[in-house]
Amino acid sequence: MNRIQIITATGFAIIAILASCAGNGPSTGTGSERVVESSAVKAPTWSGQGSMVTGTPPTDTIWAVGRADQVAELDAAVQYATIVGVGLILDYIQMNAVKTTQAAYNGNAKDPGGKFMQYALAWRSKVSGLSGVTTPEIFWQRIEVEGADAKSYFYRAQSHTALSGKDYRAYMRGALEGIKANAQDAKDVAAADAAEQAMKEIPE
Repeated sequence: MNRIQIITATGFAIIAILASCAGNGPSTGTGSERVVESSAVKAPTWSGQGSMVTGTPPTDTIWAVGRADQVAELDAAVQYATIVGVGLILDYIQMNAVKTTQAAYNGNAKDPGGKFMQYALAWRSKVSGLSGVTTPEIFWQRIEVEGADAKSYFYRAQSHTALSGKDYRAYMRGALEGIKANAQDAKDVAAADAAEQAMKEIPE
């Protein structure tokens, strides 16, 4: 398994480029599609997963399936799918950091005024990369589209992206540290204390 580091700012730039030149796209006409090339004879079982994070943190590895569709070049499709998978994991960490802070603050899932999410978003905006992510498997297909006058082609890719329990816990601490720091900047002592308490509950 290769270790990769995705720089989120670069990732967003790539996504913007892909959005502007994504695929030859289905042309007008019948629009029927067929797979003409694939990285595997049979799609892996994980390819049927929805766009959600699976696993049982904080001890076990978590997984996300990133997807790219209608992309002109294979390398770009794989990179796009990987970036999407990493983004799903970051979203998951941010959400859990907010939930654990809320629980430490008032013992339930209420976020008064959405302030914990604001503190977490401020942390997320400063995250320049996510190291420790592994992409053990990529599945891609080249799709042929039957148009009225000609055939067109694009790539569809999926990335099964993983983050170990150890790295997940490290990023959770980082997210909670960010919430605490942003709460302190806002002179929100109670929220900062809640984030500190939440950090203590994360196992080593």
